[in-house]
Amino acid sequence: MYKHAEEDGLIDPAANPAWKADKPRRLPSTRRAVADKRLAEINHAAATTGDDPELDSGLLGGHISFSLAGGQPRRGGAAPGGAGLAAPHACLGPARGQAGATAG
Repeated sequence: MYKHAEEDGLIDPAANPAWKADKPRRLPSTRRAVADKRLAEINHAAATTGDDPELDSGLLGGHISFSLAGGQPRRGGAAPGGAGLAAPHACLGPARGQAGATAG
């Protein structure tokens, strides 16, 4: 709130009490990489179980590619297709919902 008031010229930057307050220390991140063995187990489960293992495996592969890129999208758009991903022409059919109902 004080920052906006300062930006709008309502208060002088030297009179901004927010600058005088100590900010709390940022806690260390608890994010960790998944171990190779555990990732292999997850990939195996995705590729061998569920209603659409090919789709599950492909989606998981996309997430892994995204995380390997440091969470940054690749230049030029979407990540390239890989093994287990459907060909673009195979994605042109009608979307199906629960019990096989066609969407739209």
